[in-house]
Amino acid sequence: MDTYRLQVFLACARLKNFSRAAESLHLSQPSISLHVQGLEDWCGTRLFERCGRRVELTEAGARLKEHAQRILASLDSARHDVREVVELGRGRLAVGGAGLVGTYLLPKALSEFKVLYPKLDIYMNYGVSASVEQLLQEDAIELGMFSRNPRLRGLVAEPYGSSEMIIAAPPRHPLARKRRVSLADLVGELFVLREPESSGTELVRDFFKDRGIDIKVAMEVSSHESIKVAVAEGFGITAIGRRWIDNEVALGQITILKVPEFKLEIHHRLVQRAARPLSHAAKTFLQFLRDHRREMSRLVE
Repeated sequence: MDTYRLQVFLACARLKNFSRAAESLHLSQPSISLHVQGLEDWCGTRLFERCGRRVELTEAGARLKEHAQRILASLDSARHDVREVVELGRGRLAVGGAGLVGTYLLPKALSEFKVLYPKLDIYMNYGVSASVEQLLQEDAIELGMFSRNPRLRGLVAEPYGSSEMIIAAPPRHPLARKRRVSLADLVGELFVLREPESSGTELVRDFFKDRGIDIKVAMEVSSHESIKVAVAEGFGITAIGRRWIDNEVALGQITILKVPEFKLEIHHRLVQRAARPLSHAAKTFLQFLRDHRREMSRLVE
């Protein structure tokens, strides 16, 4: 049923006169009569009693008036809610992150985005790159940020800055006293690394493997915080993003070894499903990240 007929019906009920209703709606009186007749045919009963120039609602008309008011109010509320979503007054944004970008960049970006759109519901999942990919493929999140090319089919990535990796050691480690450390000096050293699924660990292993060096891993842990604690306690050295250990270096808990031959960067990426249209919230956040690429990238350099 055309809801405009309900608007005509309510105008007639309010003004109790077809002519005045026609004037208020900028319609002709015959048009008003046709709308009312069509509504009465749909209901199967008369909705108005004609009393000279005035019209009064029948009992059925009075009952329909209550429903019509609720229906139009609900439609108006629906239109308002949809408009708020379109304008990001409301809505839901679900993202996932791993590694440096998931720890430093993504939460900062979401915090600033939330200031712009305070009514937006934001959800973030943190894990290794593989788990973020799985969440993307399952449509549990719309955007992911991690530091390798996606491996699951149907995902596409765009670059989003990079981070320098360094070799870190306990402050009292023998190599910490050397002005320059060669890759050969690292042969036989015990390393503390993230689990094999970590993109950073893969990069490090491949770097040394390509140079004929088989590094010894003393400990594999599930977080960078655990790496820092293990290194500070003397369990071994590590290859890690410089940004991860700024605080520990400043506090004298960890030192950076000067290894000129160790030139390795970890590249960060924005990932989404190729065939899945992004929600308006996700599109807007993606554009926010692109517009603020330079300042956000500084968080993980």
